[in-house]
Amino acid sequence: VGTVARSFCDTVGTIFGNLISIAGKSVEITTGGVSIFLESEKGKITSWISTTANTIARGFDNLSFASENIFGSLWTALDDNQVRIETSISNMLTSFSGMNMTIGTIFSDIWEGITKGFADFTVTHKADIDKFFNGIIVTSTKFSDTISKAIGDIFKSLSDFWEKDGKRIWNEIVGVFYDIVGWVMKIYNEVIAPIVDAVAEEFGKLWEDHLKPLWDNVLDLLASLWDAIKMCWDQRIKPIVDWIIEYVGPVISAVFQGLVKTIGTFFGAIADVVSGIIKSLKGIIDFVTGIFTGNWKKAWKGVKSFFSGIWTAIWGIIKGVINQIINGLNLLWTGLYSALRIIVNGIGKAVEKIGDIVGKDWGFSIPAKAPQIPRLAQGGYVKANTPQLAIIGDNRHHGEIVSPEDKLEQMALTAAKLAGGNNQEGNELLRKEISLLQRMIELLTAILEKETGISAEAIFESVRQSADLYNRRTGKQPFLY
Repeated sequence: VGTVARSFCDTVGTIFGNLISIAGKSVEITTGGVSIFLESEKGKITSWISTTANTIARGFDNLSFASENIFGSLWTALDDNQVRIETSISNMLTSFSGMNMTIGTIFSDIWEGITKGFADFTVTHKADIDKFFNGIIVTSTKFSDTISKAIGDIFKSLSDFWEKDGKRIWNEIVGVFYDIVGWVMKIYNEVIAPIVDAVAEEFGKLWEDHLKPLWDNVLDLLASLWDAIKMCWDQRIKPIVDWIIEYVGPVISAVFQGLVKTIGTFFGAIADVVSGIIKSLKGIIDFVTGIFTGNWKKAWKGVKSFFSGIWTAIWGIIKGVINQIINGLNLLWTGLYSALRIIVNGIGKAVEKIGDIVGKDWGFSIPAKAPQIPRLAQGGYVKANTPQLAIIGDNRHHGEIVSPEDKLEQMALTAAKLAGGNNQEGNELLRKEISLLQRMIELLTAILEKETGISAEAIFESVRQSADLYNRRTGKQPFLY
């Protein structure tokens, strides 16, 4: 041990001494190179740091401004929808609480059944359990003895091999390895190093004379290419995409909404039919059970449940067909309305430009969403003095409220008053907002229903004259034909 320890310590001391010497020399060389670099590039680095710092600071200022806008919009959205979100949270928690209690009950019953079965098993099969554990112990000891003997034999053979041939083979492998290392070093020094030096020198010339100008030209080409793309984007692509989003987007959205409603109505009708069939089957089972047990009350209840289920299925089919017809009419009307909206809004914008010339507000437009025929069990809105037939009370899950508008308005004002206490200013503001909303609805209705007295030909001629005047003044076409 002493001999090995002294040789080990001498080796460690020699290695650490050489490492410290090399580290000191490396630090000296590195700091010298850094010093030369800073001396020659100090001005450029200082200027770059200042410019980059200002650029980063402006970026953070932009991020601060954008964050203020985004979080302001988010706060407004949360404040406007607070009651809706609170109600949704309450509904979700109610659903999850029922789900969790159901799952907890199921798992607790499962746990009790498993543990009771295990306890009963240990009592019934105690002799088999004793025999099982004894067998495992005997088998394990036999296997362990076999493994122990195999390990002993393996390492005994390994020891004999090492003393006979292994040590000699290892020393020969070490000699071959260092022969190869000597070859590698000689090949590098005499063959590879001159090639590397020549490559480095030639690459330096190639970079300065040819590759660097090529790189600069590629960057200039990218800049010119982007300028062309940006011009094409601003003058061609962006206006077309804006037009598609503004006019075609609502049409696509409305069509898909109609398809979704159609699919929902179809599956709703299927669900109602299946629900009615299940209810009828339950009635048959209750009837048969009541007959065989003498429970005539249950039998009569089963008969009523059977016929009620039959009616539910029939009514589900009828309501599904009616709703699908309504969905088809709504889808057709949405397409016609969207086409009409593009024409009317285009004319409205043209008339608005004409009005701007003479200082008048003549612009007009119609809403993006087409009026819809309400489906059964979905509620709806009926204007004053427009009597019509309606089926109410057919909603299977919720009651329905039928009330004049002024009653609902009074209920809203009362609720706001109760929520705000004696806040008269808030109540007055709410009344003003409701009044303004009513005036807006009346104005839109008047625009859509009242005859304006202006013919389409007169509007077109006025728009054409304004377009020609704009073309002569600017040399540009105001509309895409």
